[in-house]
Amino acid sequence: MRSWQSHTKAILLVAIGILAVAGCGGDTNDTSQGPNEEVLVRRAAVAWYSAIARADGARACALMAPAFRKELAEDGPAFTVSQDGRLVRNPRSCSARISAGSEETIVGSGIAAGVNAADVTTVDVLDDHATTVAKLGKGSHVLSLAKVRGRWLINGARRP
Repeated sequence: MRSWQSHTKAILLVAIGILAVAGCGGDTNDTSQGPNEEVLVRRAAVAWYSAIARADGARACALMAPAFRKELAEDGPAFTVSQDGRLVRNPRSCSARISAGSEETIVGSGIAAGVNAADVTTVDVLDDHATTVAKLGKGSHVLSLAKVRGRWLINGARRP
C-alpha cells in the first residue's frame, strides 16, 4: 500500500504537467440549452486541477466524490518519518493532505505561479460516468468522474 504522501504526490505531480499547459478549449455547444454534459465534465476537471495548483485543498476536495475523498483521507499510515529523521503525524483529512502535498510539490516549486487551467484533450461521457484525458508533457493523465446529485465530481485519478 502506498503511503498517503506518495499517493498525494503522485496525483499532484501528474497535475503539475497538466497545469503547465494553459487552456481548456472552447464551449462549442448551443448555449440556449445550457452547457452539455461534456462541457460540464471538462469544467469540473479543470476546476479540480486549478484548485490543486493553488494548494486549495478545501476546494479540490469539494470537487471530489465522497468515496474518493474518503480514500485519500484514510490512505496511508498515521505517522511517517521525515527526511531529517523526525516522526511526523500525517493529516487525516482530504483537504489537509492535498494542501500539504500541493504546498510541498507545486506551490513550493513555483510551478503554479502562472498556471490557471489544464489542457483536457478528451472527454467521454456515458450516463452518470465520465473520463477525461489531459496531456501531460510526453504523457497523459486520466480522471474518472461521477455525476452526484447533478454535479460532476472527481472519482479517481491515474496515469494510463
